[in-house]
Amino acid sequence: MPDLATKTITTENVKKEVANNIYFGPIYPNQVIGGLTVPRFRTSINEKSLSRIALASAHKARKPSVILKDFLYLSGAKVGANGDLLAKNKITHIINISPCRNFFESKIPISLLQKYPNWKSPKYLRLYVKDRPEENIEKFFNVSNKFIYDAKRDGGRVLVHCWAGVSRSASLILAYLMNQYGCTYNRALNYVKKKRSIVEPNCGFCLQLSKYELELMRTLGIPIDGISGTKRKYDEVEFVDIINVNVGSVVEEGERNVFDWGTKGIFDPSTYRYNKMRKLI
Repeated sequence: MPDLATKTITTENVKKEVANNIYFGPIYPNQVIGGLTVPRFRTSINEKSLSRIALASAHKARKPSVILKDFLYLSGAKVGANGDLLAKNKITHIINISPCRNFFESKIPISLLQKYPNWKSPKYLRLYVKDRPEENIEKFFNVSNKFIYDAKRDGGRVLVHCWAGVSRSASLILAYLMNQYGCTYNRALNYVKKKRSIVEPNCGFCLQLSKYELELMRTLGIPIDGISGTKRKYDEVEFVDIINVNVGSVVEEGERNVFDWGTKGIFDPSTYRYNKMRKLI
């Protein structure tokens, strides 16, 4: 006869497992971005119904927020479902971290092709986490950074969208700006808020971004709370946030990237080395 206590514990474990996964659908197929495998995730169980809602309201969508001119855009799902806005802004790459499907991955409606004959189906990176503080969005930073970096290298334009364009998609864009331009989390957040005032990552995502900032700083050898980094090479270090540099400003050495991206195009604190700090003349 089975132990009643064991049976009770097993039942409770099952209930917890069901509760934890009640908002998740099937596991998304494997994706490889520039040699990086996308961490495992499940899609939303409401993907179909929410996709229909986004499509039905897509005509009400306003243009996406321009984070970096002619390159990086931020929005909610309605923009991701609006082919006219995507084509007008010449979007070539989309990071979809919403609970909706990839709207234009397989084909483009004939009506859109007639209006925009040169526009092609965007390249997608599909991700998903619930917009809850306990969710792990940091696990996607490397693959999303790589995806955006590769799009820029190829002369593309990237839209990052979640459901509302407030928390999840904003967090991925903040991680990219911190990584690519050496911004602190607060500086990147203030900059993005100027472009899209409703941006507000949830408290859990804020903590993960702050942790990510520390990882970047330690790799650069910048002292953190009196503890020197392991790779410090300079007596003085000055951050220059290229996204805040005025047009016409001169940048020493002509450097466009803070980090030496090597051949993979992403910054991994355990692998990549610091290239050159820049300062304005």
